[in-house]
Amino acid sequence: MTLREIIKTIEHYAGLYTNANYIVESGNIYDISKNNYEMKFPAFCCSQEPPHTYRGEMIQYSFVLLFTDRLTNNRSNTIEVESTAIEVLAKTISALSKLSMIDIEYDTDINTFTERFSEECAGAYINIKITTTLDSICEEVIKKLGEFAPEEFSDAFFKYIETL
Repeated sequence: MTLREIIKTIEHYAGLYTNANYIVESGNIYDISKNNYEMKFPAFCCSQEPPHTYRGEMIQYSFVLLFTDRLTNNRSNTIEVESTAIEVLAKTISALSKLSMIDIEYDTDINTFTERFSEECAGAYINIKITTTLDSICEEVIKKLGEFAPEEFSDAFFKYIETL
């Protein structure tokens, strides 16, 4: 799978387990703080954590997955936000682990945090590594299904790749 395909796959599965209103497409969680972003919470970020490693026919991509949400003024919802973040990350990794075209390694540590982005936030993050072939999964799906191939990165596309 290509880097783009891996990121879109991670974002898709994270989206199944969260009500995230914002996916940080740049992969840089600190873009939340920039004025040109209209931030909507909660947010999910799949940040690249190079180096990515090439080994023959295989490539290993490294990422940090992060989920964050706004805190109330008195921070009384900190534990609730961190709990949700841990659940989203754990379920996302569990779903990714079931895909046959990737091998996923991850830290057993999910780290919680509080941080000021555009708002005072809390959340959690985890480091993962995904190993896969260099072949494009989109090309493989199109080759197998021809004109019946589902639209790239649609729900139907992800349902199909679960069967591979």
